[in-house]
Amino acid sequence: MRNPNASFSSTAARFKKHLAAFKTFLKKQASEFESEVKEQAKKCILPKGKYLRPMLVFCAAASPEPRKDAVARAAVAELIHLSSLIHDDVIDNASLRRGSPTAYKTFGAKNAVLLGDALFAHAMSIAFDEADPFVWKSSVDTVKSLCQGEIMQSLAAKGAYDYKKYLQIIDGKTAALFKFSCGVGAACAKDEAWTLAAQKAGLRLGRAYQMYDDICDWLMSEKRSGKTAGTDFVSEKYTLPVIALLSKLPKREAAKLSKSFSEFTRADMASLMKDCGVVEECKKLFDAEISAARAELEKFGGKSEYLAEFAAELAGLMPEKWGSI
Repeated sequence: MRNPNASFSSTAARFKKHLAAFKTFLKKQASEFESEVKEQAKKCILPKGKYLRPMLVFCAAASPEPRKDAVARAAVAELIHLSSLIHDDVIDNASLRRGSPTAYKTFGAKNAVLLGDALFAHAMSIAFDEADPFVWKSSVDTVKSLCQGEIMQSLAAKGAYDYKKYLQIIDGKTAALFKFSCGVGAACAKDEAWTLAAQKAGLRLGRAYQMYDDICDWLMSEKRSGKTAGTDFVSEKYTLPVIALLSKLPKREAAKLSKSFSEFTRADMASLMKDCGVVEECKKLFDAEISAARAELEKFGGKSEYLAEFAAELAGLMPEKWGSI
């Protein structure tokens, strides 16, 4: 059985020095807030995570030693990510994140929303200090994309929802931040062709990671995942497993499920997913995204080595079938 907390260990080991420099830089950011806010910011900035987005920055920068610009850009990516998680937890009424109480649970909805906004703004100030128009514009575009993606998801839940709409939404959320991380990392090399390819690969890797995360919300227990389980069921999100299930159910049952999840328990839906081979169906789509990312990377030889290794680690996470995670 896989341990989700051990994922991407090879990439983390390769960039041990880079991540140490990044964590030191990130820790200092809490001191940039007013005294009344500092402790709240510190608790949100420093939770233990896998730091996937910073690692993507370092992979795309392809530097064996930590670069000052890459470290700052990694911090921008992580702060944008953390602020979006704070907002997501408010929207989802989630009380647990990375094994600890969420900002929403600890500080209340009002303070959590404002704290998320403050982290967004601080990320923008670091991006501006980079004095690279590409980094600044990419940061602004990514924050806009994350907000629009969340709005589209909220609206789509009330109407027709299919795989095309699902991709549109995750492109605006998880995939957008993966694309950003790869793009600003690659831009350290001042190579436009590599930056564009890294962005394209990042988008595909972000799609794949969200597909994996969607499966985990249905398969993993709260204890193993370290966050509130079943939020997608409670909020009736039409994530990939639900879309795959709807495509396999008889029309009458699919129509019943489409109308409302409330006709089913989470266990009922999970059982249906297992019986209908939902994991296997999701894995086909996941594998297609990994293959598309690798196709972008193959053109760039040594520059793409580290991102290709990240893609390989991501590919190994997806379960083959129900019960293999």
